[in-house]
Amino acid sequence: MIGRVVRVGVQSRVLVVLIALVLAVFGVVQVRGTPVEAMPEFAPVVVEVQSEALGLSAQEVEDLVTVPLESNLLSGVAWVDQMTSTSIPGLSSIVMTFEDGTDPIRARQVVQERLTQGALLTNASKAPVMLQPTSAANRVMMIGLSSEQSSLVDLSVLSRWTIRPKLMSVEGVANVAVWGMRDRQLQVQADPVRMKQHGVTLDELVATTGNSLWVSPLSFLEASTPGRGGFLDLPQQRVNVQHVSPITDSAALGRIAVEGATGAGVTLADVAQIVEAPPTIIGDGIVGDTSGLVLVVEKQPGTSTAEVSASIEQALATLSAGLPGVTMDSSLYRPADYGSDLGRNLLLAAALTLLLVVVGAVLMYRSWRPVVTLAATVALAWMAGWLLLWLRDAPMNLLALTGLGAGAVLAIAQGTGAVDAIGRMPRDLPPLRRVGGAYGSLGSNAMYTSVAAALLALPVFLLEGRSGAALPEAATGFLLATAGSLIVALLVAPALAALIAGGGDPGETRAPQRLWSPIATMAGRLASSAVALVTVVLVGLAATASMALTLDRETRPAFKEPTLVLKAEAPAGTSPQALTTSLGTVAGTVRTLEGVAGVGGHVGRAVQGERIVGSNTGELWITLEDGQIGTRSRQTLWMRLDLPAAWRHPSGRTWTAGSRRSSPRQKVLWWCPCTDRCRRPCRVPRRTRSRSCPRRTASPEPGSWRSRRRTISRSRSTWPRRKPSA
Repeated sequence: MIGRVVRVGVQSRVLVVLIALVLAVFGVVQVRGTPVEAMPEFAPVVVEVQSEALGLSAQEVEDLVTVPLESNLLSGVAWVDQMTSTSIPGLSSIVMTFEDGTDPIRARQVVQERLTQGALLTNASKAPVMLQPTSAANRVMMIGLSSEQSSLVDLSVLSRWTIRPKLMSVEGVANVAVWGMRDRQLQVQADPVRMKQHGVTLDELVATTGNSLWVSPLSFLEASTPGRGGFLDLPQQRVNVQHVSPITDSAALGRIAVEGATGAGVTLADVAQIVEAPPTIIGDGIVGDTSGLVLVVEKQPGTSTAEVSASIEQALATLSAGLPGVTMDSSLYRPADYGSDLGRNLLLAAALTLLLVVVGAVLMYRSWRPVVTLAATVALAWMAGWLLLWLRDAPMNLLALTGLGAGAVLAIAQGTGAVDAIGRMPRDLPPLRRVGGAYGSLGSNAMYTSVAAALLALPVFLLEGRSGAALPEAATGFLLATAGSLIVALLVAPALAALIAGGGDPGETRAPQRLWSPIATMAGRLASSAVALVTVVLVGLAATASMALTLDRETRPAFKEPTLVLKAEAPAGTSPQALTTSLGTVAGTVRTLEGVAGVGGHVGRAVQGERIVGSNTGELWITLEDGQIGTRSRQTLWMRLDLPAAWRHPSGRTWTAGSRRSSPRQKVLWWCPCTDRCRRPCRVPRRTRSRSCPRRTASPEPGSWRSRRRTISRSRSTWPRRKPSA
């Protein structure tokens, strides 16, 4: 079988080489235009349901919103593997993780069917909302909105009705969460002294204000249902009657007479102060050193970060022409720049590797024919593996390309062995027979080598949890590279060697022959017996056992993305405005450091955002310049960061620092609130501080900063399961 494939390649060498060249040119064109993602889509099928309940405490949200949702609506949803809920002040979040292999569309459909029965719930919160599916690396851009001419309320109106709808219309955008949203409201602030003077009760004030509106959310008022104007029938036509509300500003609302007032002519302006102001904020954005609006754009699964970012930039350019005086800064966080640098670095690494192969072949063979054969074999094997990855119709990612590069080692070994085998063939044979005999004798070794490599990679697909999230993608790239190397070694390489042989001497091969002959002899003997298969199986089992014993180790790759995240947690009860002021001061300090390109951040949470945190939590996203993305540069940055003394006090905040995709073990700095004598940061890793740091207590005291937790989590994994039907 292997001999037939080699003979077909040698006999049809011109056609095979032409097809290979066409595919190579096509692959080069696709490589230049294909963006590379840092991480694959490894997240399971997840559906998240959020319910806003502004004003309720965490316990009230749990009792009135979360538990009824879980028990009455979402209990027993098909194919749910795990359900986790989080209740924080003003928000209920329920995350349902579905079984592997569940269709995301069907998962969302069964959840949406349950949410249509929302009338069974209490009226303690807004209607539950199912969030859009997002990618594993969800954030694709962070945009800061600021203006010297417009207020934050005006910017919020522009963001809600103009900017956000435009960004949501971009292909590939899943959600746009706005931190620092301040809706325009007419607020009636009651004055108890004036109310007592005019004999007006609070119920009368509430009823007058609610009934003056076109529609009121208060169900006990007459305005809870909109008034209908009806129509007027004339002899020849029917005229519809439409009510036009005269209340357009605070002055018009203040002229409304209070219902049930003892005195005549008492208006709302007489007993209350009417102002235009935003509601209580649940989060804030940090643009520059002050409050602003931060738009976090999330992308859909399976979309390209570079393409979505380019479309967003085009949409922002279109909007900027009609929004003079509004600054839209998209440099707060833009991972597309890292992706473009990643693609260029991979191409450069491939070119340098191929150059080293050529230099090594020249030094060993001292003839152009084996050099061309070896270099073309390696290049075509890479291209064949890349085309197989491209045919998956999935975005390219760094892990798959890493496996592809690892599999290219087989191509180098097979190409070197083939060139050496041609040199060891009898010189009196015709060139075509020499090439066919050499590649035919090497075919069985290449087949067994590919099978052994595949068996070594298969145990990776059995990993679960964090370890099994990224490594299977690298194993997939390795397997496809192995398949591409085998195809090139059995079909394309013989055709190319036969085409350029032409009866000439393949070159001096005595040096590599002394190195390769013992290895080739041993491989041939193993391939002719059952010892090879037994050895391969034993090696695969040993690899599986070693991986199973080291599952607790960190297997995720550490990307050198030029973005650092500084997280701050203030004591419970801290207002978003106070935390924004403090983080703005820190942002101004960080911006002056050398190597920092930009700083932005947010405090608290946003409506339909992915951060389920309280208003006492904030983040600063720090973008570094080129050449400042190493671990040493990050440590130097934190050492030069001079935080105010209040942030190092026991009643101050908690700081953790790490890269965008770094693990908790890679956190650079931790400001621990200990005694009053502590005026310097504790640089001992958190997980080992109980043994190394004398300033850390074994367990937090009741009421201390470590025991103040307002988040209630519930996990259930015993729901009825059903497999999805075909």
